[in-house]
Amino acid sequence: MSERIVIGAQENLLETLVSRMITQGRDFSATAVIFPGKRPAHFLRKELAVRAGGSIIPPHIYSVDDFILFLYQQRFPEPVRDLTPIDAAALLHMVHGELKERLGGEYFTSFDAFIPVGLKLFGELEELRMANLPENKMKEVLSSLTYNRLFSLAEYYTKLYALAAEKGFTTRAVRYREVADHIMELDLSGYTQIVVAGLFKLTHAEQIIFNDLEKRSNTLFIYQSDKSGDGTPEPEIHFYKASDTHGQVFALSGLIKKQLENHQPLDERSVIVLPDAEALFPVVHHTLTLLDPEKYNIALEYPMSRTPIYGFLNNLMEFVSTKQGNRYTAVSYINFILHPYTKNIRFGNRTDVTRILFHEIESALTKDKSKILLTLEEIEEWDELFTNVAFAVSDAGNPVSPEQLKNHLHAIHASTIGALEHCGSIREFAHQVIDVLTTIYEQSTARLHPLFRPYSEALLNVFLGLEQSFAGSASFQDASGYLNFLQQYISLQNVPFAGTPLRGLQVLGLLETRNLHFDDVYLLNVNENVLPGSPGSDMLLPQQLREQWGLETRHDHDQLREYYFHLIVRNAKRVHLFYSESGDSDKSRFVEQLLWERQKRDGTYSSDSYVQTVRYRVNLANETVTPIVKSDEVMALLRGFTYSASVLDMYLQCPIKFYYRFIMRIEEKEEASADLDSRDIGIFVHTVLKRFFDPCVGRKMELHDLQPGRMRRLIDELFSQKFGSEPAGESYLLKRQIQRQLESFLNDYQIPAVQESELMIRGLEENIRIHAFGAKFEGRLDRIEQRGSKIVILDYKTGYSKNKKIIVVDKLDVNNRSSWSEAVTSVQLPMYLLLYSIQTKTDVEHIMPAYLYLGKNRIGRDCEAEFVEDPGERAAAFEQFKQLIDLLLQEVNNAAVPFAPPADLGTTCPQCPYTGLCGTAWIKGWTAS
Repeated sequence: MSERIVIGAQENLLETLVSRMITQGRDFSATAVIFPGKRPAHFLRKELAVRAGGSIIPPHIYSVDDFILFLYQQRFPEPVRDLTPIDAAALLHMVHGELKERLGGEYFTSFDAFIPVGLKLFGELEELRMANLPENKMKEVLSSLTYNRLFSLAEYYTKLYALAAEKGFTTRAVRYREVADHIMELDLSGYTQIVVAGLFKLTHAEQIIFNDLEKRSNTLFIYQSDKSGDGTPEPEIHFYKASDTHGQVFALSGLIKKQLENHQPLDERSVIVLPDAEALFPVVHHTLTLLDPEKYNIALEYPMSRTPIYGFLNNLMEFVSTKQGNRYTAVSYINFILHPYTKNIRFGNRTDVTRILFHEIESALTKDKSKILLTLEEIEEWDELFTNVAFAVSDAGNPVSPEQLKNHLHAIHASTIGALEHCGSIREFAHQVIDVLTTIYEQSTARLHPLFRPYSEALLNVFLGLEQSFAGSASFQDASGYLNFLQQYISLQNVPFAGTPLRGLQVLGLLETRNLHFDDVYLLNVNENVLPGSPGSDMLLPQQLREQWGLETRHDHDQLREYYFHLIVRNAKRVHLFYSESGDSDKSRFVEQLLWERQKRDGTYSSDSYVQTVRYRVNLANETVTPIVKSDEVMALLRGFTYSASVLDMYLQCPIKFYYRFIMRIEEKEEASADLDSRDIGIFVHTVLKRFFDPCVGRKMELHDLQPGRMRRLIDELFSQKFGSEPAGESYLLKRQIQRQLESFLNDYQIPAVQESELMIRGLEENIRIHAFGAKFEGRLDRIEQRGSKIVILDYKTGYSKNKKIIVVDKLDVNNRSSWSEAVTSVQLPMYLLLYSIQTKTDVEHIMPAYLYLGKNRIGRDCEAEFVEDPGERAAAFEQFKQLIDLLLQEVNNAAVPFAPPADLGTTCPQCPYTGLCGTAWIKGWTAS
């Protein structure tokens, strides 16, 4: 009979195993060793070599999966053709198409829509297969599992495995079940000893297999409890609480640095455990930089979707999938060309030319809103742009011509976008992606980027597999289908960091620590949402049924994580546990248990004394904004400055903002967007109204001037010129909205105004320049019209601000500087009054400036908002305004008065683009909270 031993959590499983192995000198080849995973094999070989004092003939070491494959191939010696998840999804989609009663009805008809469902369904069907129930019992129970009377799981189960066998595929569950059904027939006599070590929580099929092995005379089973034996010393455990993952890494780095300073070893007996891959790169960039690259090893899996190479491919496919006819969206093009892998494609031996070219294209497309949609040919024939860039990148020794830049851009388009525009199948898509990635490797600086090689190799392996896959013949309707495939399947893959197993400090995932012994353990992210975390949602199999059939339940998932957690903790000498507490993040129940054990041991009511709180040594004090002193050069600029309403508004709002914008001339960078922003809409509406009312200037306006049909045609013409002749999506809806709003403006405002009184437009978009108060002023008046003896100056507003007064006269005290910003919302209308009255020498009582709000939901005669309606009050308010302007100019031109911050930072700063320059970026977070 076999032998079974159970060791405590504090014991070294590998040492126990080695001490019980049968050997003939240095030859261990007659022994087979089976572990749950692959990693202990490296440590076992090293331990055997150390004990033997030199080289050895190692035992046959298997993971459980490898051992099952070895047994399976005794019955079926031909090479195994494994059914990959994507091939399984393709087979299930074939089954799905044949069924009358199907999952989701008609919703999952296309393959790209079915893929996420197929992948999940395959996983659950594999679990069912592993349950190793008799076939008739399986079908009976599955047939009872109907879902809203729409479909039966039994149909998918039966037909999938029949179809897989017909196509020559096998699956992990099929192999396990085949071995379990015939385990008594399989020959293991070639081994004098079989050692099975470290198993925990077996499936039904695994139980059958290993129960049979236990009946054989040459087997040894070594199990390890996660409990410590009586009288064994407890590990030294330290708890660290931080506000986030970066705080945990900050504390970890401090511990590692201290250990290095004390010359304490950091070898393969020390491990950083990352149960969640989120912490990997903070650890890489902040902790592992303390060590030489040869002094640590990373062995875990990192999500493909977080890698730059996946980001590049995703940006490319998002761009290709926006194609409408032969046009693409400008914003997706910008996202693609500005990816670091794209913009660093070499131009000859130079790496700067492509970057300069692409940033110039970004700038041009951001400013030119007519190119919301564009063709590649439009960009490739943009002569002015290529001429400007050629001039910028050329020098005496390296001339670059516009034609060379055109050819360079065309080549980039052809080798990336062109390669993926027309894919006829997944196989062709995979082949083209491999070509694109090869181009990036050969022609850009991408391969110089950190970790490019493991990322690209992992992605290439996925696509090489797809080229040979059964699913490779499947196709999607258009590029968006291939984008969905990328996001639904490729993004689920992982990048394996294999490392050199026995070198230096180990960085492992939790499962990678199975069966290994470490003296020093640093375990990060010990939070409830990570340990135990969630096993994911079950699509089809209820928990009760899972428990009945011996499938993994949520309870089993939690138990497994708890077992490996306690094993790694109790197996060590020194343990450092890090977790975050903030918002909805809390420490794991496993940490709570350890703390509670210490409280019981010490008879304390609080666990606070056991936990060290990680505190950043960062000065988070919000320093006051330093006023900017006016230099002689600044004063010289101010003496020749021309003021407008917007300039004075900005100065009233914040003198420092005025300084950065108009003295330093630092402009906020425009961001590319697929949508038109309010500024673009405002400019367009102003252009439409200027063209529409041009024929009315200088004469009485008549009703026949106000035809809505002419307005519609004009909007069509100008929209086509400005934003393209084929508006689609949101652009089309915006155009219709503008048409409706301006037709309402004609019908409900302008026509009634003409019917009520005689009206004549005296000017449209009139530019006025004057000298007053010893300074120059300028402004553009949208519309000047005469209504009887009164001159009305209208300023079009495409937005609407209800009950927002221009100047709150009661609050304005010109002698009290602090009242200016509070009382004056904008000087725009009184500035127009000043400009027009001085230029035309017209009495201000006969001039009425007003906003015309075109953005109101209901446009009527009340959409005018006048400066001050009563002529006498208007004249008095205007006198106050002139005093205000005079005092403002005195302040601006006084060298002794610096550019100062506003009194209320919380109101002014959150939307300001210059917070990074003056140190008030913290205001945004402060006001948000």
